Amino acid sequence: MNPLISWCARACVAAWLMLAGVGVHAEVLTLAQAIARAAEHNNDARLAALAVDGAQAAGLSAAAPPNPTLTLQSFNINRGLGVGSGKLRDKTVDSAVRIDQLIERGGKRELRVANAGHLERAARDDLRDSQRQLRLQVSLAYYDWQAATARLAVLRESAALSDTTVTAARRRLKAGDLA
Repeated sequence: MNPLISWCARACVAAWLMLAGVGVHAEVLTLAQAIARAAEHNNDARLAALAVDGAQAAGLSAAAPPNPTLTLQSFNINRGLGVGSGKLRDKTVDSAVRIDQLIERGGKRELRVANAGHLERAARDDLRDSQRQLRLQVSLAYYDWQAATARLAVLRESAALSDTTVTAARRRLKAGDLA
């Protein structure tokens, strides 16, 4: 996968995870919930699922025998008597009706079905791979978010300790203990 696309996907998921809890009732997502929501709204996973459906339909089509063909032909039309007005019995037009049915030999249908089965398995593998990549990206973004939240807590604690130190130093300065 392209590193830029991978980074952008992680950044978008991280932003989405951070903004998911913003609101009146902040909701903290677990990793499983984040993965479920991402899978629910991911276009790549939807496209891969549609590709599996298409491969299944192709398998059904491959298993069906070829349709017969009906042909109607008119030939040997007499210019003098074959066209124009008059009784149909007086016309000299030769016509033929033909039904053609392709007879497959050499296991062609079985090969077609086997090929469709391979394509369906490949589509299922692509679906599993896109789901795996999505889980990986969401997991990376989730743990990046967890690390950022932990860093924020440490920074807030450091700021509070710094404020306490400054307050204590001011008291000591007022008391004359600090020069």
